Amino acid sequence: DSPIPFPGDNEVQVRVLNSLISVGTEAGSMKEKTLNDKLETSKMRIEKLINFFKKDGLKVAFDKVVKTISNSNVEAKYEPIGYSNSGIVVSKGKNVINLNIGDRVACGGNKFATHSEIAVVPKNLIVKIPDNVTFEEAAFTTIGSIAMQGLRRSETKPGEWIIIYGVGLLGLIAVQIAKSWGLHVIAIDIKEEKLELAKKFGSDITINSSTEKNAEDIINSATNGFGADASIIYASTSSSDPVNSSFSYCREKANIVIVGAIGMNLVRDDFYRKEQNLIISTSYGPGRYDEKYEEEGHDYPIGYVRWTENRNMQEFVSLMSAKKVNVDKLLTSTNKVGEAESIYRKLASPLNDEIGVLFNFEKDNAKEDIFLNRKVFLRKEPSITKKINIGVIGAGSYVTNYILPYLKDNEKISLTGLCNKTSKSSIEAGKSYGFNYITGDYNEILKDKNINLVVIGTRHNLHAEITLEALKSGKHVFVEKPLSINMNGVEMIIDELKKTSNKLFIGFNRRYSGLVLDLKSKLNNRKNPILINMRINAGNIPVNTWVQNPNIGGGRIIGEACHFIDLCNYIVEDDIKSFEIQAISKNNDRVHSDDNFVINVMYKDGSLANIVYTSIGGTKQPKEQIEVFYEGVSTVIDDFINYSEYSKLNILKKNLKEQDKGRERQIIEILNSIQGKDSLVPDVSFDLNASIISILAQERLFYGKG
Repeated sequence: DSPIPFPGDNEVQVRVLNSLISVGTEAGSMKEKTLNDKLETSKMRIEKLINFFKKDGLKVAFDKVVKTISNSNVEAKYEPIGYSNSGIVVSKGKNVINLNIGDRVACGGNKFATHSEIAVVPKNLIVKIPDNVTFEEAAFTTIGSIAMQGLRRSETKPGEWIIIYGVGLLGLIAVQIAKSWGLHVIAIDIKEEKLELAKKFGSDITINSSTEKNAEDIINSATNGFGADASIIYASTSSSDPVNSSFSYCREKANIVIVGAIGMNLVRDDFYRKEQNLIISTSYGPGRYDEKYEEEGHDYPIGYVRWTENRNMQEFVSLMSAKKVNVDKLLTSTNKVGEAESIYRKLASPLNDEIGVLFNFEKDNAKEDIFLNRKVFLRKEPSITKKINIGVIGAGSYVTNYILPYLKDNEKISLTGLCNKTSKSSIEAGKSYGFNYITGDYNEILKDKNINLVVIGTRHNLHAEITLEALKSGKHVFVEKPLSINMNGVEMIIDELKKTSNKLFIGFNRRYSGLVLDLKSKLNNRKNPILINMRINAGNIPVNTWVQNPNIGGGRIIGEACHFIDLCNYIVEDDIKSFEIQAISKNNDRVHSDDNFVINVMYKDGSLANIVYTSIGGTKQPKEQIEVFYEGVSTVIDDFINYSEYSKLNILKKNLKEQDKGRERQIIEILNSIQGKDSLVPDVSFDLNASIISILAQERLFYGKG
């Protein structure tokens, strides 16, 4: 249904042979929502829609509703799931040095180790498997790592007593790991057949919590009256009984570890009196939800973090290799992916008794022609030579919300090819906007001779590289800002522009706002310098977001300030003489110097622009205000919706019905420029100057040069 994905620099492409279904998590997400759940979801959607309306106006909000309605069936059908699989490495990124093509591997990670014939997995979420571990066994690795991390969080030592509360798939694996570590195990569950399995795996005591009335006495008797040393709750239930019972079953100072999703209505008495520790275990181990670890491949030093996600995965594979953990007895069914619908219906049923359920892709992957599936054609409409045939690389939220809606149904263009790394987004956007085909390899877009305009909306670190390749491929390029996150990228693009007649456009849309164009028309005959003051109340973006990562997003000076430098350049329309940047000192994790700065730009005609950019302002204040002072006139543009002009003679005000940041007008002008018609698109030097100044400003702030 979707094109095969290709690995980035820190990723590995795997031909999947087996994939394990997480019976609890995946089936649980497919159960019908309660009325309260549905009402809460509706409330969140309405609030989100209202925010869209306030921020971007009626048209964007309306397009969002139409897109959501048209995509409702697509979203239900194409949500990628799965996070534990195994297979063979078929290709890898340039930064992957510990794996080779042909290696047998186990993979983990939501969004990565999905139920699919081909998966692309970051290098820190993949481990080699020994020859004596089968692919079926290796598919359990991620689940095993979750079980193992729960045990590690308990901090139990050989000879101690541990409660495994809930012996489904996770709990039964945990019983085996615990026994291999020299622990005494008490298994608790409500299903007798699972307790029998726990006993076979070495559990010292089994307790059916639905029938046993003297569980506390049994545990005290086994532990010389002290109680268990720790309890790990692998159960998944809305009830709070597992955690409250654990308080009474465990000794003073014991660790109570929560792995499963359970009720948390805590009874304080035992918990307080015994001064116990309530601990949450997060998935596979340290590194989980850390983008730098999982996606960028930065490992934690072993001297400081002994057991990371990857090292937990390695250890679990070792336990299987040494036959200290047996998952064969947990495998209750193996299925073809074509049987997925019936399998999930069964798993979502209250009568489900499955434990370990695998998809087997081995036969599906037998043919090499899977790698020829670089394009998936959604329709057979040919490209039209009289139109501008567009290829889009990157279909994230900005592109789908603010670019594609203005391209759809435009008689000047034909949406030909769409490349996106995420198959779900590819299918949604491809079908919603009527692309001819979708692909996972952007080279397919660049090789397509029918495409003459490439739109680039990837993460910022890829902009310069893809822009350069697209120009060399003979395409016009419309790239979202920033053009590059470093000067090297800008310089290579400038060199290429000298050799080609193809045009480059950067997503500096604000200069095309109707309010800015009105102001600009009044400045055409000015004789004196002007003064500009811009205030951008940008709001906080968490430091762990990719936009803030200097190697991916480039930070907010490069990623966003370029917008406002460009707007100043466009309003003044003169060469820059010099610039300065000052920033507040960083004083905590929320306040960053490169989020809160002032840039002064001096122009050769004497004009001066002051840009104040902050993340610490009030959230109720409008985001952007532009003040321009010239020849006895003061002009104010508030958030691109209100316009005020003050002169010696009168006051002029204009209020738009919705915000106009120039996005639609920019598309129109770019298309006119490509077709050789009159266009408001300025010389590319405007775009390049804003890009260069933003990079130099960051270098000056960080390194004192630039």
